[in-house]
Amino acid sequence: MPDGSIRPENDQRDVEFIAAIRSAESLAYGSDEESSLGFERARAIDDYLGRPYGNEVEGRSQVVSRDVYDTIEWIKPSLMRIFTGGDDVAQFDPVGPEDEEQAQQESDYINHVLLQKNNWFSICYEWFTDALMTKNAYAMAYWDNSRQVEKETYKGIDDNQLTLLTQDESVEVVEHQQYPMPMPPQIAAQLMAQGQPIPNLHDVSIKRVREYKGVKVCVLPPERVMVSESVTGMSVKDADFFEYWEMRTISEIRSMGFEIDDDINDDAGEIDGQEDQSRDQFNENWTRRNGDILEPSSRKVCLRTLWIKYDYDGDGIAERRMVMKVGTTILYNEESTGIQVACIVPTPLSHRHPGLSVRDMITDLQLIKTTIWRQTLDNLYLANNGRYGISDKVNLDDMLTSRPGGVVRVANGAIPNQEIFPLVHPFVAGQSLEVLNYTDQIIEHRTGTNQSFTGVDPNALSKSHSGVAIAQLSSAAAQRVELIARVFAEGVKELVQIVHQLCIENHHKEAVVKLRNTWVTVNPSEWKTRQDLKISVGLGSGNKEQLMMNLSNILKEQKEGLAAGVTEPQKIYNALTELTKAAGFPNPEKFWTKPPPGPMPQQPSPEQVKQQTAQNIEAIRTKGEIERTKIKEDYDLRKSAHDAAVKGQVDTLKIQANHEENMTKMAADYHSDVAKSNAMSKPSVQIDTGQSFNDLVVKIDETAQRQEQNLAQFAQLIQQAVTAIAQASQAMAQAASQEHDEIIVRDKSGRAMGKKRAPAGTLQ
Repeated sequence: MPDGSIRPENDQRDVEFIAAIRSAESLAYGSDEESSLGFERARAIDDYLGRPYGNEVEGRSQVVSRDVYDTIEWIKPSLMRIFTGGDDVAQFDPVGPEDEEQAQQESDYINHVLLQKNNWFSICYEWFTDALMTKNAYAMAYWDNSRQVEKETYKGIDDNQLTLLTQDESVEVVEHQQYPMPMPPQIAAQLMAQGQPIPNLHDVSIKRVREYKGVKVCVLPPERVMVSESVTGMSVKDADFFEYWEMRTISEIRSMGFEIDDDINDDAGEIDGQEDQSRDQFNENWTRRNGDILEPSSRKVCLRTLWIKYDYDGDGIAERRMVMKVGTTILYNEESTGIQVACIVPTPLSHRHPGLSVRDMITDLQLIKTTIWRQTLDNLYLANNGRYGISDKVNLDDMLTSRPGGVVRVANGAIPNQEIFPLVHPFVAGQSLEVLNYTDQIIEHRTGTNQSFTGVDPNALSKSHSGVAIAQLSSAAAQRVELIARVFAEGVKELVQIVHQLCIENHHKEAVVKLRNTWVTVNPSEWKTRQDLKISVGLGSGNKEQLMMNLSNILKEQKEGLAAGVTEPQKIYNALTELTKAAGFPNPEKFWTKPPPGPMPQQPSPEQVKQQTAQNIEAIRTKGEIERTKIKEDYDLRKSAHDAAVKGQVDTLKIQANHEENMTKMAADYHSDVAKSNAMSKPSVQIDTGQSFNDLVVKIDETAQRQEQNLAQFAQLIQQAVTAIAQASQAMAQAASQEHDEIIVRDKSGRAMGKKRAPAGTLQ
C-alpha cells in the first residue's frame, strides 16, 4: 500500500471531491446491495454450496442437485494445471536482438515475485473459483511497505548472546534484568581469588520491527468491488471509476504508514450484502463484528481504495487519481498511472463489463434436475409406503403407523381385503432417470465436462474398439476449457504487467536474487515499460498425450532439418524443454543445457569429410615422425650423459686407487723416517708420534672404502693427511737443526718425568 500520513483537515476542494466519489459510487456496478447482480452472485454461491431453493415442501423430498459444484470442480484442475503447472507464469518478448538478455532477466524476476514472494497457486485457485462461480473476478497487485511489530522475551542469556541480539537494528530493548550466573560457592570463590568477575545472565524483552517491501497480490471478493458502468469489456484498466472496500483494524491501517485517530468515523453502516450472507455458512457476519473491544486500535473500520478520473488540480483535464479513505477522511490522494486490478470472466459479453459464469450456463439445468430428482424420490417413497383406502372397521391408529410387520386391527367379522385396499401409484422412476440423463447431456454440451473428460465413464472402453473416440471426446471437452483458459490468460497478462510496473516504480536499489539457480543482480528501476509478453501455460488434461506425440514428431523432423540449415540448436532445445514439461517435469534445465546463441556450424560435405580425413592422417604421420626424432635425440643425449657419467666414475676410482697407493707409500716412508730419528736419539728419549699417525692412516683406509658415497669427504681427509705429513717433516727438520732443544724425559713405562735440554739435532 502507498506510504503516507493523515492529510490535513478537508478543505472545500476535498469536500467536492468526496461528493464526486459518492456520485460515482451510486452509478457503478455493485453499488446497490439489493441489485440483480448482487442477487445473482448470492444465488450462485448458494447453488455451489447446494443450499435449498426455498420451494421445499414439508414431508416431501428436499434433495438438491450439485451440478454447479461438480462442473466447476471438474474444470478447475485443468485450469490450475494450465496456469500453475510450469515454473514460469509469463515471458516478456525482447524489442531487439540487444534486448534479449534483459527481457529474460525481467521475465525471471517477475516469475520469482509471483511464484516465490507470493503464493501463485492459492491466488489462481481463489481467483478462478470466483470467476467460474460469480461472473467477474478481480485480483489486485500493490506495493506492500508495511511494518509489523513483534514482542519477544528471552530469559537466561549470557553477555555474548545479549550483544548479538541488540546489534540488530530492528530490535529495541523494552525490559532488561541482570543477575549473577548461579554456580556452586567453591567455583565462585575460585573465580574471585583469580580476580575474574562472576558471569551475568540477562532476562530481556525486546520489540522487533519487521518491514516488508515488495509486490503483493491478493484476490478481491467480487461483492466488495464497484466498477463504473461505462466499462464495456472485461478489463478495468481504462475504467473511469473502480473501488474496493475492506474491513481493517486501526492498527493495520497504521502499519501501512497512516496516522489516524482512534475515534475515526468510517460512516459505513451495515455493509454486509447478499453475497456476504451467502458466504457466511454459519451466520458469522465477520466483516462488521467488533464485539466488546476494549483496545481502540483493534476496532475495525471500512477502508476504501479507489481510482477515479477527476480534475483535482483544476487544469481542466481529468486525471486518474488513487485515493484511500475512511469515511470522509482522505488518507491518500495521488495521481496514478493506472488501476492496479486485473479482471477475468469465463464468458465475456460484448459491450458490457459483467459476463457469464459457468454457474450461469447450468443453473436452470440444476433446478430441473433437482425437481425431477425430488419427484423421483417421492415416487419411490410412495411405491414403498403407498396410500390406502380403509373403512370404518379398520383401526385408524394402526394404519397411520407404518412399520414392517406391523399389526392392523379390524372389527370382528370384517374381512381385511374388503376393508383395506391400496391406492395405485404409477412407478415412473425409469422414465425420470432417462430425463436426468438427457439433462446431463445438455450440461456436457454447454460446459464440455463430459464423462470422458472427467474420467468417470465406466463404459468408455466399450464405446469404441480403439481410443480414437475417447480421445476426440476428451479433446472436444478440453477445447471448451482451453477457451476459458485463453480468456483468463488476458487477465493474467494484465496482472503481470501491473506487477512489472510496480517493480519499476518502487524498486529504487539493486537486489541480489537467485534466478534459474544463478545469483544475479537486478535493478528494476532501470527497466523499460513492456507491453509485449506471452503467458506461459502448462497442459490441459485432455491434450497432454497428443502434445507429447506432436513434440516427438517435431524433434524427429528437426534432426533432419538441422543438416539442411532450416533449424538451429536453440529451437531444438525449445522443443526438448516443452517435451520435458509435457512429461510432468517442471524444470527442464535439470535435463538439458541451453546451447549458445546463433546457428550451428554448417556440416561439411562427404568430399570435404574425406579430404579432411586424409589431411588428419597425414598430420598424424608427420607428428609421429617428429615424435620419433625427438625420442631418438633424447635417447642419444641421455646415452652420452650416461657414458660420460660412467667414465667419470671410472676416472674417480682410478684417482682413488692412486691416492691409496700414494698414501700407503707416504705412510711407509713416514714410519721409516721416524725409526731413523729414534735411532739417532738418546736411549732415554722416546718420541711418541706413531700412535696418532696410525690412527690417521686407519681413518684414511676407512674413508677410502666409502669413496663412492662421499668423495668430497675423502678429499678432505687426504688434505688432512698431507698437512700432517708436512708438519712431521717440518718437525724433523727443526729437530735436526736445533742443537739443544727441550725434550720430554719418560721412564721405561712411558710416563713423562720432566723436560731437559737435548743436544742439537735431537728430534722431539
